[in-house]
Amino acid sequence: MVQGNLTSIFAYDDCRELFERALTRLEAGGAGIRIKLETRSAAVKLRHRMNRFRQQDRDANSRVYPEDVPNHGTSIYDKLQLRIPTAGSDDETNLVIEKRTSEAYEVEEI
Repeated sequence: MVQGNLTSIFAYDDCRELFERALTRLEAGGAGIRIKLETRSAAVKLRHRMNRFRQQDRDANSRVYPEDVPNHGTSIYDKLQLRIPTAGSDDETNLVIEKRTSEAYEVEEI
């Protein structure tokens, strides 16, 4: 049984546009983008759709690129993280797209 448009990567053009805007902002020296939504639930749903798009992009790249090519099974958007601020905070309805970095971790050299 076919599930309709949601199985098509083209059903996620808005997600691709948002990821591209975040990458463009990073290239310009910024930290990423913040998407303001009406509710926290809407932010969670958009994050889910964006992760689904990213998975479909990986799947498509698995079919396009041979296994010995770095792009095989990956997405250019894998370097970005999708973060929703803590529930109860002033910006809890936002979805933040930013570069994945190790700065968020406490690292101790041993």
